[in-house]
Amino acid sequence: MFILDALNGMWLLMMATGFWFVIGLTIAGFIYAFLPQSVLEKLLGGKGLKPIFLAILLGFLIPVCSCGIIPIGVVFYKRGVKIGPVLTLCVLGPAINPAAIGLAYSSFGLFMTLAYLSTVAVGALCLGIVANLVVNVKIVGGRKKETCGCCSHKSQGKIAKGFRWAFDELAVDLAPALVYGLFVAGVIMATVPESLIFNLLGNSKGVAYPISAVIGSSIFICNIASIPLVSSLLGQGAMPGIGIILLIMGPATNISQLFLLHRAFGKLSTILYVSILSVVSVLGAIFWDLRLEDVQQLAALGGGEHGSKVWGYILIVILIRSLLKTGHKH
Repeated sequence: MFILDALNGMWLLMMATGFWFVIGLTIAGFIYAFLPQSVLEKLLGGKGLKPIFLAILLGFLIPVCSCGIIPIGVVFYKRGVKIGPVLTLCVLGPAINPAAIGLAYSSFGLFMTLAYLSTVAVGALCLGIVANLVVNVKIVGGRKKETCGCCSHKSQGKIAKGFRWAFDELAVDLAPALVYGLFVAGVIMATVPESLIFNLLGNSKGVAYPISAVIGSSIFICNIASIPLVSSLLGQGAMPGIGIILLIMGPATNISQLFLLHRAFGKLSTILYVSILSVVSVLGAIFWDLRLEDVQQLAALGGGEHGSKVWGYILIVILIRSLLKTGHKH
């Protein structure tokens, strides 16, 4: 029964992440094919804070989940972008998008929405600065300087080249970590009752801050789906800061994504990613709770269906194909 529950949890996660993982690979393929290395290096490859701020701005505009952003981050790094802006993008892409901002505003009001946005931006900024200082990444597949023979290729040839790289190389590199991460996340879903999460975060105060960071970094929930969850918790008496932590940590981190992050950028990058984002989220939550004490009880929103069996099956096909190719590599 436990194994079936874990596999069912894994399947639910596949339905939820399949679309966004394919989107992430597709965007990565287009970037690989059409965005010259020189352009990315000029925009995001320089020194100082400018590339990190530009990555924050770009992250606001890329609507992908935490697993889908990793392929995009890999191609950015391969194209000369430093690790700081890449990890910044990996936070902002899944944590924020225009639709989520609009829904958060309609659910929580202007002040809490600004608190949420500013906290995640500060966390991403701190992560980018520290990563640039201390991380030296040996990326999956190597980091190559590319010669510019692009002018002689037609657009169709570029698209085919980008898709081949994304689905024949990048997906193969990431598939084992994603499968393992999905299984671990499925086990967590099978063993941790949802009622326990609500009881821990809805009734306690001080201890709920670190607990919410741990829960947020363990479970998968997209930024749109996190808003009804936070609304429910606020309705049960949780502090607004708890909601801010979950709005950030839930979409920006999860077990599957952390395995992918470790595979793509190494152990130190993963540790910095989780620790800095957790610390900034908790400190931001405490700070904003001092200013959001009078938030009115919010009604829970209808969750809606965020998964699709079709995309779950597509993800299974991609993973099986990639794992078979991984076997041929060794």
